[in-house]
Amino acid sequence: MSNAGVIVSGLRRSIPQDWRAASSAVGLRGRLVVMLLLPIAVIGGVYVAFLADEVERDERQELESRRELISRAIQVAVEQAVRSQSLDTMARFAEDLVVRHKSVVRVRLVGATGKPLVDASLLPHHEGVSLDRLRRVIETGQEQQVAYSADGFTLHARLLPIRPGSPRVEAALEIVYVAARPDPTAWDALAKVGLRTGAFVLVLAVVIVFVLRREVLQPLGRLTRGIRRLAEGEPGPPLPVERHDELGQVTEAFNELARRLQASRRELESEIAHSVELEGQLRRSSTLAAMGKLTSSLAHEVGTPLNVISGRAEVILQTLPLGAPAREDVEVILAQIDRISTIIRSVLDPLRSREPHIQPTALPQVIEGLLPLWRHLARGRRVLLSTAVPASVPRVMADPAQLQQILVNLVVNALDATPPGGRVRLTAAASVEAGEPRVAIEVSDTGRGIASELQPRIFEPFFTTKAAGGGTGLGLAIARDIVRAHNGDIRVRSEIGVGTTFTVVLPQANHVPAALGGESR
Repeated sequence: MSNAGVIVSGLRRSIPQDWRAASSAVGLRGRLVVMLLLPIAVIGGVYVAFLADEVERDERQELESRRELISRAIQVAVEQAVRSQSLDTMARFAEDLVVRHKSVVRVRLVGATGKPLVDASLLPHHEGVSLDRLRRVIETGQEQQVAYSADGFTLHARLLPIRPGSPRVEAALEIVYVAARPDPTAWDALAKVGLRTGAFVLVLAVVIVFVLRREVLQPLGRLTRGIRRLAEGEPGPPLPVERHDELGQVTEAFNELARRLQASRRELESEIAHSVELEGQLRRSSTLAAMGKLTSSLAHEVGTPLNVISGRAEVILQTLPLGAPAREDVEVILAQIDRISTIIRSVLDPLRSREPHIQPTALPQVIEGLLPLWRHLARGRRVLLSTAVPASVPRVMADPAQLQQILVNLVVNALDATPPGGRVRLTAAASVEAGEPRVAIEVSDTGRGIASELQPRIFEPFFTTKAAGGGTGLGLAIARDIVRAHNGDIRVRSEIGVGTTFTVVLPQANHVPAALGGESR
């Protein structure tokens, strides 16, 4: 088998049977380099192998040519010696030839009787070609070539017929050559070709790695990082499109996919929030529907004694003279009875779906009417109550009775949550939210605060942080519904051990505010 065949066969055996298993052990860069360099390396190896075969073939042909020339020269010289009957001269010539010529190791002349006439050999213990074969050369007159091994050498024997001046063969000449080593000059040239081929493959590998890194791997790396960020929910800015080839088109498609996924995600989040809101409304509706009968019957039962109390108080008021000290207390009793009746009606408002009577309302007037009640409650709880509602605060669009109900609920809750020696403060100021003029009303206290995990639930019906018997959990739920009916918003922020602040935001009325209210303690 030739060297090229040996190399190709070795390559076939070295290629893994399971290419997928082998390629999974390296990255894309390694696979691309191997896939690009392997054909080049194979071609280079086959080229060097064929070149080696050609050098060996040329060496062999040149060696055969030299042997042919030497054999013919020796044949002519032997024929002349036989013709002149100068065997001694022939023997000296053969010995000198064997000694001086580095590739000839034996010259033997055998006569027609099979007797050796001349035998000069550097291998005295080697018999050489059999005499029978030499006699056949004499008999047939045909040249023969024999290759064999002796004493560790590869020998080539040429058997030539000797015709000394006549067509008849009178002897046979055996010339034995030893296999010559290849010409080192040719093999040095072949080694140089192999080194140059290897250097070319190495330089080509470096160029391929650089081009792959710049043109393929870096864009793929950016695209991979973008896909990972998108999978983690943080797509970031769009990937830069720096080229218009296939990778650039893939980048543009990824950017479009990311944009659509983000839009779909925002839409899904909006739908989920809307679904949660609808679920909450449904839950509140179910809760309010369940308490409907109880509330209606309670309002009826409470309303009857309130009417009796109100009637008796009016009779007492009519019997008292104008300057009597008790007259003011009876008037307060009548006012609070009216407020209780209003609150009972307001409790039934969510069930009756009554629209609020919204009108421009002066906030300082509403607060001024509630201050006597709040001060009385604050003194009983030993809490400092202060209000800061400047006269310049704009009017709000609100139902005065429902606004009063909201404020009473928030302030009473703040007083209940504040320990003795604490402080409750009510403030109001103009603000702008979402580009719309608003009025922000804040009720803050220095109470125990509300835990962060409970804050999302404080507006749910029947949820309360007060002790048993301290509240029904309906006040904030009703206040929240009233604020929403006024196109407003109510928020809470609280910290354990610091206090709680409720903020009610209502739309401004488009006219001059009333010059009432101010700092009050």
